[in-house]
Amino acid sequence: MTLRIRSILAISIIAIVLAACSTAVGDAASPSQPAAPSQPASPSADPSVEPSEAPEEPADEERDVAGTITIYPGTVSGPGGTIQEALDNGPTGDLPTLVNGVLFKDLDGRIYLATAVSDESVPTFEEPMLEVLGIASDAPDLDMANAEILGLQEANGIVFKTDAQILGTLEIN
Repeated sequence: MTLRIRSILAISIIAIVLAACSTAVGDAASPSQPAAPSQPASPSADPSVEPSEAPEEPADEERDVAGTITIYPGTVSGPGGTIQEALDNGPTGDLPTLVNGVLFKDLDGRIYLATAVSDESVPTFEEPMLEVLGIASDAPDLDMANAEILGLQEANGIVFKTDAQILGTLEIN
C-alpha cells in the first residue's frame, strides 16, 4: 500500500512541475500585452547611429619581463635551465646560456619566453618572462603552416610552443 501511495505522489509531483514549466514557457513566448517602453520617445530627438557609450579598445597589454635574451648564432642541445635559474645566475655578457620555457608570439608581434602556460585556451603565461630578441615575428619557426611539425599551438591569435629552448645572451632588467 505504501508503495502505491509513493508512486501516486511522485507522479502527481512530476505532473505539477511539468504543468508549471509549460505555463511559464507559454507565458514568456506569447505575452498578452506588449512591453511598455522604459522611456517615452521624444518626438524632437533624431535617431542616432552612434553608440551611447564608446566601445572599449583592447588594451595593449605590456608584459612584465624580467630581462631580455638575444638569440646567439649557432645551435646547441642539452638540458638547459629554467628562466629563474638563468636570472639567478645573472647577466651572461658575451657567453650564451640555454634557457627552457614556453616561446610565444604576442598579438603585437613581440616574442617572449615564459616559464609555463597557465591556460592554453586563453592563453595565459606564467612569470618570470623574458623578451626574446633576434627572432622576426614572421620567422619560419613561428609559421602556423608548419604547426604540426614544429609543435606550435595557437589560441586567440597568440602562437606558442610549450617545449622551447633558447640559446642566447641574457640581460636582466
